[in-house]
Amino acid sequence: MKIKSFFIGLLFFILSFPVNAEPDLEGHRKLWNTIKSLGIDVYVNDPKCFIDGERIIHGRYSHQYKKLYVCQEDGSDGKNHSWSLDDYDTLRHEGHHIVQDCSVGDIGDGSASTIFDNKSLGEFIKKSKIPSETLMKIILSYISRGAPNSVTMMELEAYATAYTIPPEDIANKIIEFCKNKKMSK
Repeated sequence: MKIKSFFIGLLFFILSFPVNAEPDLEGHRKLWNTIKSLGIDVYVNDPKCFIDGERIIHGRYSHQYKKLYVCQEDGSDGKNHSWSLDDYDTLRHEGHHIVQDCSVGDIGDGSASTIFDNKSLGEFIKKSKIPSETLMKIILSYISRGAPNSVTMMELEAYATAYTIPPEDIANKIIEFCKNKKMSK
């Protein structure tokens, strides 16, 4: 229950701030290529993203299968469309999950962790200025599914990272955290 109080209290400190309207295309290209250089397969608009033409997830990093999925807003036809700000945000978010994966053990071994401790993570989320409505949806989504606190914290960190950190910096963190890691079987 303390963690729920932490999340609810945190909501009152988060201020709204508009997202950058211009994506960094070169930075996102570097992030994409860095992910692929690890041996992780990247899929855009896989059928698993949609049910009856409706997008059910924005993306997913499947560490056990070494696959990353980006589910585009307009991708229900399975084709790769022009990327929206949301699509780029998804790539950054899922890219950060790779950093979390490499922060403990090897790539894809099932071990992962936040990069920040709880206090630092709270400060990082506050500085990210994720809109409080968005933060509330994230927290309630994971709590309602019975996700462990550690998963909710990793998701909050990935959302704040995607919201705040440029794609090239995420790519550099992937390199830093994953460079000496082997791919688990």
